[in-house]
Amino acid sequence: MFKKPSLCCLVALLNLFTGQSHLVAQTLDPANLTGVYVGDYQLIMRAAPTGAILGKSVQRAKWRWDFDNNSATIAGNTLSVGFNYALHDVEDASIDNDILYFDNNGDGTYRLYYSLQIYHPGLGNPMASTSTTFRITTANNQLQINTIDAEEPELDGIIGTKITNVFPLTIEPDLQGVAVQALVDSNNDGLTDQIALTLGLDPSNNDSDQDGLDNISEIGADVNTPLDSDNDGIIDALEFSEYAFNAQVGKALTLISGDYVNLTSSSTWALTAIMAGSMQHKVDNLENINDIVNTDSTLGDPGLDYNYGNISFTSYQIESDNRATNTTITLNFSTPLPDKLLLYSIQPDSENGSYHLLAAETWQRIDNKSIVITMSDGGISDIDQIINGRVSLSIAITGNNLGGIQRDENSSAGSFSWLLILMLLSLNLRVYQRRGN
Repeated sequence: MFKKPSLCCLVALLNLFTGQSHLVAQTLDPANLTGVYVGDYQLIMRAAPTGAILGKSVQRAKWRWDFDNNSATIAGNTLSVGFNYALHDVEDASIDNDILYFDNNGDGTYRLYYSLQIYHPGLGNPMASTSTTFRITTANNQLQINTIDAEEPELDGIIGTKITNVFPLTIEPDLQGVAVQALVDSNNDGLTDQIALTLGLDPSNNDSDQDGLDNISEIGADVNTPLDSDNDGIIDALEFSEYAFNAQVGKALTLISGDYVNLTSSSTWALTAIMAGSMQHKVDNLENINDIVNTDSTLGDPGLDYNYGNISFTSYQIESDNRATNTTITLNFSTPLPDKLLLYSIQPDSENGSYHLLAAETWQRIDNKSIVITMSDGGISDIDQIINGRVSLSIAITGNNLGGIQRDENSSAGSFSWLLILMLLSLNLRVYQRRGN
């Protein structure tokens, strides 16, 4: 019963003697920000004049904003069509760093100046000097940093600022992300906001899983190895109450979509190594045009949208006189699953970690939010293919929307953009290559 007070005192004493006290959060005024903020963002590449989405960054990338010096550093990433991009200082003038500078417009908007480069040898790795205007808002001591429409003299109704006469099509980069102030502990729980975000915690809530135990109590003495009492892969600070000690249940695993899923194993099996990941991955910069066939950034089938990402886990037999070679895992999602549900799993013999359809007889839909999977130790979907009392699986959930056209406010049909054309060409090459293997 003295666990929480003693640990909090320990953290306070450690900070006092090491001089590593955390800064106190201040009231944030988007028009007059000071200090250094760190976080991550996603890039959406839009076409003009249609507004069609040409591609997205496959992972959230890091950025750092220094409002004392009006400067920023923004890491590059891979676009979903398989080409890398980078944000350099204007004209890539500095060989030592890519420090970007911005103007504070005094109304909560900021104009960032940089050079955008797309690494594609067939296009000569083009680079364009441009600017992007962001609107910054605040919520729970976090900055929400979003690109806004900014053209002169007249707005075009598309998020971003047009880049013309450099790429084969006019494009508008749209960067959207969050940031927290470096070294600040806004809820005074002993964890800086940056560490809280890294661990998947809510920086504004000192009890992220709402189980009555403070985050710092459930993290333990070392933030680099937070407590996971049941060793299921979900840390105690994110797993509600008694579920943190029950290895047969993985509670509230957060997916890349922001949704969550609960995993439950059958009675004589337990769970470990539960994790969520992306169905897209970064690729190396292309050296020549022939490398396009090897730039597939999607682990699943092209054309399908894997919003949930992938879910990986291992189920192992609990010591028992009644051993079984099969186990069932029930997955219950926080949001409804696609109507035309498809389940993919990683192929054990895949060199690049690609996913293929999971055999229909191995899974069943229970309701609009739940599925149950039957796995066999050493079976076709078991990643290690060995009968050893452990079954490992990585699945990806999607919906079969091929053959139909889906529209929303963020996309429009009829745009044959250079990214889309190159994507279709590269997909044809990949399909041809796969059939030849």
